[in-house]
Amino acid sequence: MRRLFFLPLLAALMMPVAALAHHGLMVWDEDEVTSIEGFISAEMDGFPHWEINVRTPEGEEWTIDVGSEFEMDKAGMKADDLTIGTKVKVEGNRPRDSDSLLLRPLRVITKDKTYEFRGNWN
Repeated sequence: MRRLFFLPLLAALMMPVAALAHHGLMVWDEDEVTSIEGFISAEMDGFPHWEINVRTPEGEEWTIDVGSEFEMDKAGMKADDLTIGTKVKVEGNRPRDSDSLLLRPLRVITKDKTYEFRGNWN
């Protein structure tokens, strides 16, 4: 009987560790907004986050962490809105203390729609 109680308790205690492993300790530079323009070159239905790649005219390949489907819904975005070849402008924050080409979007702008992500992040 003790074993049946112990396993759920162990699982509950491990959840914060799993969440930290997934989210890491990424700190975003919220004092500076980076703006890029280009075409979506790759899309990924990655659980638990959607990511897209945007290739700029200069040949840079940026990764945009669009977020979960819940966050996309809050911004009014559907997966089909960001298909390969779509021209986009992305305004967002880069990781602090990193030169990586990674953005957490504040807004994603396509030809006919602007998706606002400000305030959607925890």
